[in-house]
Amino acid sequence: MKALPPLSELISLKGKKALITGSALGIGKAMAWRFAEAGADLELVDMNERGLRVVIGELSKFEVKINTHKVDLSSKEEIDVLWEKLQGKEPD
Repeated sequence: MKALPPLSELISLKGKKALITGSALGIGKAMAWRFAEAGADLELVDMNERGLRVVIGELSKFEVKINTHKVDLSSKEEIDVLWEKLQGKEPD
């Protein structure tokens, strides 16, 4: 399978923000990589705090701001707390 070109060669998301849930593993992690490659600042959400730390380390080579949030998305209370934290810095 042919490797994908860096997203920054195709599109620039510099100055934009993306909120990605499930970002410690799988599709969410892959999305975090591609958005970071394109220059977007990230709000990463997952209940796996250790996984989020690993992703931050991997994405540190990109010049983007990364905030992480340990949230169980099956809990309305935790979602409400997340939205309170994000007030004023909503993703684009």
